[in-house]
Amino acid sequence: MPENKNIVIVGASNAGHGLAKKLALDTTLTVEYRILLIDPASAAYWPIASLRASVVPGWEKKCYKELKQEGIFASGTKHQLIKARVVKVAADHVELDREFEGSTTVPFATMVLCTGASQPFPMRPKQEWSPQEVEDHLKQMQRDIANAKSVVIIGGGPTGIEMAGEIRAQHPDTKITLIHRQPRLLDDRFPKKLSNQLEAILKKSKVDLVLGDEHIQEDGLVTDKQDTIRTIRTKNGKEIQGDFIFIAIGNSPNTQLIADADPSALSKERTINVNDYLQVTSSLFPNKNVFAAGDCANSPGWRSYISVEADITSISKNMAALLRGGPLKKHTPGPRAMVVPFGPAAGAGFAAMGPLGDTALPQMAVPFVKGKDLFTSKFFERFITA
Repeated sequence: MPENKNIVIVGASNAGHGLAKKLALDTTLTVEYRILLIDPASAAYWPIASLRASVVPGWEKKCYKELKQEGIFASGTKHQLIKARVVKVAADHVELDREFEGSTTVPFATMVLCTGASQPFPMRPKQEWSPQEVEDHLKQMQRDIANAKSVVIIGGGPTGIEMAGEIRAQHPDTKITLIHRQPRLLDDRFPKKLSNQLEAILKKSKVDLVLGDEHIQEDGLVTDKQDTIRTIRTKNGKEIQGDFIFIAIGNSPNTQLIADADPSALSKERTINVNDYLQVTSSLFPNKNVFAAGDCANSPGWRSYISVEADITSISKNMAALLRGGPLKKHTPGPRAMVVPFGPAAGAGFAAMGPLGDTALPQMAVPFVKGKDLFTSKFFERFITA
């Protein structure tokens, strides 16, 4: 394969495997170029369904798909899934931790960084876990939560709220306390009406809310069952007891590859700086042939499934234009919208409606928009089945 005919995608994250499928469908592009999706993980993971998978038996099979060549690309294709770790990026190639086609150097015509983000399990599994280990850890958490008498959730963003909903729907008698440092659920990026709606839902569901307060970090305070009843102390002097602790804070973009190559290419949030076309803004890539998508990029818009879809749609079109010598189009971010399920049958959401501004979604619509299947059907549609 000539040096300049590889399209390299680093990371089989939501953005990575979604982009690989989208590009593979562009036969006018792929007749000339080869897609190389590079990731050492054994499974693609669907974080949107991870919380339910950690609570509800049976859902552990609905949030991951084993990464296999034949599941990503059609039989007989020249495109390849490379099970390796990228250890270095350069202007026209990447370096791998193992050989591919007789070399650890993989040249590219264009590259997309889709390295995602890191969060504590169950939102993201450890990269080295096998598919069976992912299932086993989810099943163990299901058992631990089922046996818990009192759950303490630290963090009242979408993750904490959704976890409270999954536990309440599955275990109606378990005591649940949610601690959030903001004076209202979510934060100032979200409409106050959405926070108020969710607060009413949680209170009606007998979730104890501790707002405007913050836990005091102690050694060993991680998501896990507790051997004995543990007392969580807050900065305002409250003491809250629980035998299962869930940490719903901490989301770090996986951008160390760029940090090592060009620290100035990172934003203050340590996401990868991109321009209006989602090209990485770095002197390391003078040909502007490198893009970034998803949680690792500081592309405009919400960090949501819809925003990632918007990212990869823009990149697939602009990459094709770049390789063909045509004009690029400015990225159109996904809509300002958010749906926060509370279990499979409740929740709240909003969407920006032009001159009407942020408009609440009918609460009865939430299960049909997201809550019922958590977009799992869209996740599995990306993979080829025998």
